[in-house]
Amino acid sequence: MKTSKIEVVARFIPIILLSGMLIACEKEIDDTQLPTVTTVEIIDFLQTNATSESTITSNGGSDITERGVSWSTSQNPTIDDSRTIDGSGEGDFLSEITGLEPNTKYYLRAYATNVKGTAYGDEISFTTLRPFPEPGSTVSDFDNHIYRPLVIGRQVWLTENLKTAHFNNGEPIIQEAGIVDDAGSWDFDDDPENGMIYGKLYNHFAVTDERGICPDGYRIPTEEEWFALIDFLGGNSIAGGKLKYPGLEFWSSPNADATNESGFSAYGAGFREIDGSFQGLGGVAYFWSSTAVPTSLEASSFVVGTSDPTAGRFFVMKRAGFSVRCIMEPYDAED
Repeated sequence: MKTSKIEVVARFIPIILLSGMLIACEKEIDDTQLPTVTTVEIIDFLQTNATSESTITSNGGSDITERGVSWSTSQNPTIDDSRTIDGSGEGDFLSEITGLEPNTKYYLRAYATNVKGTAYGDEISFTTLRPFPEPGSTVSDFDNHIYRPLVIGRQVWLTENLKTAHFNNGEPIIQEAGIVDDAGSWDFDDDPENGMIYGKLYNHFAVTDERGICPDGYRIPTEEEWFALIDFLGGNSIAGGKLKYPGLEFWSSPNADATNESGFSAYGAGFREIDGSFQGLGGVAYFWSSTAVPTSLEASSFVVGTSDPTAGRFFVMKRAGFSVRCIMEPYDAED
């Protein structure tokens, strides 16, 4: 039996239509792209946990079915490594990362998954904090003065001003009445009893000397670390009150708004002027940072006083004699 041309055409029409539908479906799938995701930053971290912020700016044409961050001690972590699962959809999201090891460097990337696959944001890294000291523990300087560590936020400070008269290698720090452009330290009014109560006053040359003056595992805080402390305590306008020891035993009146809420126990230790005179006992306390002003004879310090609860930065000549508070080394030297 012969098939007419009309029948042949009719039989091919459904095939042609089906082929067209398949091509259209294939084209639609091909148009779908991987998502676009950004690893924004690590917001906070301690010894065993961290919080990160990420954002998905494009779903690539298909719903985001899973999002989160992946991390590892090796670079370029994937979802086959440790990861969080932080829901679905576009936009900003936070990730709570747990189960970390203290004092360890980690690499982290945000990820987002759609029907096309998984895309990753840029890699960032962070190092978890060293373990905090055990409650009741102490450290000592070369002269065997004892200091107690204090945790404030994610920092560890010593609760007393430094008193040592020696560098960590045993060499003495110069103590003389004249103005020196070398490492020097003094007791207020050249009275050793003041040195034992308020700590010694050091110039910036002693603070930055490579022989070191802080107990093992501690160092002079940077300017950024002082700012972090002040921010943690609520900012410049009130942090001083939370740092100052209350009452008038170690401060002159009025010792405004002193609560020592932080436990820092700042005394009004005064300071040594660059002309060699001693000033401000009971009225003010200056603390060195390790940060020097580039191309200048000045360095950065931080000050609290009896008249108000503020705490702020102060630039001064490196010859001045100020108090020293040591902070725990946050990372291994290689980091």
